[in-house]
Amino acid sequence: MFYFLINNQNIVPVYNTARDWERNVIKGRTTSKGFEFLLHKPTGKLKGWISLTWSKTLKYFSEVNNGQAFPANHDKTWNMNVGLTYHFTPKFTTGANFVYNTGNTFSLATEEYNSTEGIKLLRSNGRNNYRLPAFHQLSINAAYLVKKEKYDIRYSLNVYNIYNRLNAYYIYIYENNSPPFEKILKKVSILPLTPTFNISINF
Repeated sequence: MFYFLINNQNIVPVYNTARDWERNVIKGRTTSKGFEFLLHKPTGKLKGWISLTWSKTLKYFSEVNNGQAFPANHDKTWNMNVGLTYHFTPKFTTGANFVYNTGNTFSLATEEYNSTEGIKLLRSNGRNNYRLPAFHQLSINAAYLVKKEKYDIRYSLNVYNIYNRLNAYYIYIYENNSPPFEKILKKVSILPLTPTFNISINF
């Protein structure tokens, strides 16, 4: 029910047990445009790539968002990936990877009102009217290979999100219980700086 209240303006969910689901489906159209750029260096001690994408995806439904266009959930204006690997020796390599994405869109409630049943309802002023903050993180790694007669041992150290960027996984509305009783947005983040160490044996 909360999903409907947030994502559909002035629409009260109707629970239908009939099997004619087609009457609950509306038709619309989507437009998508953009460009991609890729630069790749596959040889030498220093290898790497950089990819950059700009895109825009809009949806149009006459019965949703007052007929106005709105960005798709997966619409991300910018998407960039940079990866580098350096081979100091055939046995020892290091690398780094940087990722940047424009934040996902979602519908944020901007109004609160009481229903005829006395229940507080939330309503947004537009479909997908808000974006999460941009997502970005830098990870580094190092690996050392030990060759034995019948097997190889690979030691690898990885540090994810090395500068501990607290990217927003989702955002929710929090009401302060003390004066001035204002509502604020809080974000939930996962995967801060995370080091891992692996040992793999190949026969």
